[in-house]
Amino acid sequence: MTQLTKPPYAGRHGFTLVETLATLALLCFIVVILGPMLVRVSRQSSTVTASQYRTAALVAASSWAMATPVDQVVAEASCTAVASPGFAHSVCLVVTDMPPNLRQVRIVVTPNDSVLTAPDTVTLYRVNALFTNPFNTP
Repeated sequence: MTQLTKPPYAGRHGFTLVETLATLALLCFIVVILGPMLVRVSRQSSTVTASQYRTAALVAASSWAMATPVDQVVAEASCTAVASPGFAHSVCLVVTDMPPNLRQVRIVVTPNDSVLTAPDTVTLYRVNALFTNPFNTP
């Protein structure tokens, strides 16, 4: 009786060089396909974050202009640089007296770090209504 001999590689477990190279080629192909998409998603998220910071700066400035009494809003142009960690910008206020009781407040928020981004502008109208109590009239 002849005894069958096992091949020398029988019983060994592992990967061959061809399997490893095929796996690496597949991974490289996936990275090449997904790489530009991941960069695009990252840029879009940065744009959305910057937009949210700009909106928050506009809301803060307009809230201040609406909460401040009309006579305390100075009727001249003033700019303030704000160095917040997430969004460095400057806020400019231009106040114009129109008719005797109306004051126009124009707020411009300009980002410092981007030359491609246009400044955001909000225009508010404040009425200086002199409060008279109707019960005090003779």
